[in-house]
Amino acid sequence: MHRVTSILCSLAVVASAQEIPLGVEHSQNLGYGFHRDIIAEAAPSTTPVFESVVHYGYLFYRDQKLARIDDCLVSPSGNAIVYQEATTGNIFVFTRADGKTIQLTEEIPGLVREFVWRDGESVVSARVIPAAMPNEPPGKWITLKIPKI
Repeated sequence: MHRVTSILCSLAVVASAQEIPLGVEHSQNLGYGFHRDIIAEAAPSTTPVFESVVHYGYLFYRDQKLARIDDCLVSPSGNAIVYQEATTGNIFVFTRADGKTIQLTEEIPGLVREFVWRDGESVVSARVIPAAMPNEPPGKWITLKIPKI
């Protein structure tokens, strides 16, 4: 038993001695100045996680951080991007011309699995599922009107 305890203590020391690099782990160019970055961050002390590092996806326009996101889609013209903000679950659109962000939903519609731009970029359809489903259902489509871009 003493030997097992010694081994476990040694492993704990080695594991705690390893530094996990924080910062951008992956960057995906979405076009038109938009990019999605996966960033390693120190886990907040209030977060009940096993690891000391969390990995979040963030949406950027050039150097401007727009939001922590779940999903997003650039408009066909590149004038705007629609996204679901991860912390609130609401859906937003950001326009490049004026740098404005407009909230499209007042309550969480569910977890967005897919966005589709329609009707000359005046409408976005989003396929949503309930937030906590172990076996993903097909979901339902919701329609969001986009203010004039």
